[in-house]
Amino acid sequence: MQSIAQDWLVYDLTHSSTCVGVTMALQFLPILSLGLYTGGVADRRPKRRILLTTQTLNAAATAGAGRHHDRRRGTRRRRNAFALLSG
Repeated sequence: MQSIAQDWLVYDLTHSSTCVGVTMALQFLPILSLGLYTGGVADRRPKRRILLTTQTLNAAATAGAGRHHDRRRGTRRRRNAFALLSG
């Protein structure tokens, strides 16, 4: 739901399908590039701790992105950085 809302926001601000495509690519880049390694690490670590850590970091990134958008300081670079972090 968060990725769809982010793509919708990018389209609403830019009216560019290219910008939406870049945002979507950045959202899935961490999964594609780190998925194999982090899967192996996750199998050896406590699941609860991993879940709490990742969800806390995602909530912090989402709060930061929302704050930047509300203050009208959300540039394309910051939106792309958030897409990469939330992936």
